[in-house]
Amino acid sequence: NPLENQNQIKGAIKKLNELPETFLIFEFYETVKSSNGRVPEEFIKGLETLLNDLETLSEPFRTKKKNKKKNKKKKEEEEKEKKEIIAPDGAVDSDESTDSIKEIFNYYNEVFKNCWSKPLLLTPQRKKKISARLRNFTPEELKTVIRNIRASPFHCGDNDKGRIYATPEFIFRNDEIVDKWLKEEPRYGGIEGYNPPQVINSDRFEGYNPPRVI
Repeated sequence: NPLENQNQIKGAIKKLNELPETFLIFEFYETVKSSNGRVPEEFIKGLETLLNDLETLSEPFRTKKKNKKKNKKKKEEEEKEKKEIIAPDGAVDSDESTDSIKEIFNYYNEVFKNCWSKPLLLTPQRKKKISARLRNFTPEELKTVIRNIRASPFHCGDNDKGRIYATPEFIFRNDEIVDKWLKEEPRYGGIEGYNPPQVINSDRFEGYNPPRVI
């Protein structure tokens, strides 16, 4: 029997309130709420008030509503991150970005400038990856990783697919990847003959004084 007026709605809520407490009423609430408009909104609100007042059922009901609000807030924060303003040249306009993150990403764009048609953008996801790696590595170590992987022909496009694997997502994916490339022996000769200045081990050459790097 459909609820046709306010008196019937109040009467239905009153009858529900007289029933013994049971978790079945929570299932009843879920069913009513998914009735696609066949049940008046006033009845649903009255049922929510009833559930909040029931000692046995109030905790799971409140917990579910709390989790729903939490998920909604999380989704709003993710949408906000997606809308973060990033300059066309890859520089970051967000005040939340640290100088170290920007420095490292700008360094990546400089070292890989011949790999991509234009500088890559520092997206929120890339910022999170770099920020996570900075917990266990210094900015200079991450720059070394960038140089080492740039010197790998395979990771810079010289492969059967012609694909550049050395993306920021790949380089900063986890600490294990960073540690691997930090210890990797550079193999120069990547795309367009990338060939950074070679470092000579002074211990091998008596009296050799390497030039100062500024």
